[in-house]
Amino acid sequence: MREMKQKNFNLLAGILLFLAGTLHFVRSVNAWDATLNNWDVPLFMSWIAVVVGWYVGLNGLRLSK
Repeated sequence: MREMKQKNFNLLAGILLFLAGTLHFVRSVNAWDATLNNWDVPLFMSWIAVVVGWYVGLNGLRLSK
């Protein structure tokens, strides 16, 4: 099995986390409902996920250079 270089891992993780933050942003702006096991997830949790996802994603992209 081939090993992934740290640079490539940081790039992939950065892209995926930034995309996850973007999806939470779209959910928050459009006020889409989210339900997890009969629990309605409040919108403020998606706003937190936007900030965390974008911050960690951008740091991953920065580290991949």
